[in-house]
Amino acid sequence: MTDQELRSRLHSAVDHRLSGVTEDPFLARRVLEQQKGENTIMKKKLSLTAVAAIMLVLISVTALAASHWTGISDFLGRIVGGWQVKEEAIQKPISQQSDCTFATLTMTEAYWSEEGLHMVIQALPARDDLLVCYPEEVCDEDGNVGDMIRADGREIPLDEWRDGKQVILCEPIPAEEGWNYYERTEEGLFLILTDWNPDPDALRAGAETMHTVRCTNLQTGETEKATLTAVLPPLEMQTGHQ
Repeated sequence: MTDQELRSRLHSAVDHRLSGVTEDPFLARRVLEQQKGENTIMKKKLSLTAVAAIMLVLISVTALAASHWTGISDFLGRIVGGWQVKEEAIQKPISQQSDCTFATLTMTEAYWSEEGLHMVIQALPARDDLLVCYPEEVCDEDGNVGDMIRADGREIPLDEWRDGKQVILCEPIPAEEGWNYYERTEEGLFLILTDWNPDPDALRAGAETMHTVRCTNLQTGETEKATLTAVLPPLEMQTGHQ
């Protein structure tokens, strides 16, 4: 294999692996400076081996950072299972607006598959004295709030987890026919909504979606029904369930 062919394959592999993630120019600069040597004045041309090593470091670190985040690929591939997600078909809203005062609601991704319209909404506390959680983390099968929270892979006392802050229970109200899921990561609480029967014509034209989230302050009892409105770009239904 020639150097040009190897460079081309490396470039293609990196483009595919890092598509949709944020680059870290500072990390790249640090790796390059270490390769050159801090006290070296003479400029050297990096060998192909060094270039490959730097690419592998960047891929590994970036993949590690991205692995904590919940997205459409993770949801359909790992949680639902058996989906080959077309990454370029994952879309972000053109615009969005929320009237929620307890939490900051942001739609991060949307994807239309044979299973329906899938949307990921990040729910972050609107103030420093608040925390947000999902009903399944604190409620029993009858919907009653208990004294424990199931978070970080373990069950801990709710008062210990909130550490003096007020807890906001965020419960998305599904469409007439739909399904909700959640996942907590280092980036916060993510709500995954699936509308089983979206309007195909509207999605192909670019639809405005509206979602209602009931937010309840577990300490004060205050409740609000918040609305998140998002305008999606034109979508096409994707296939690929295995």
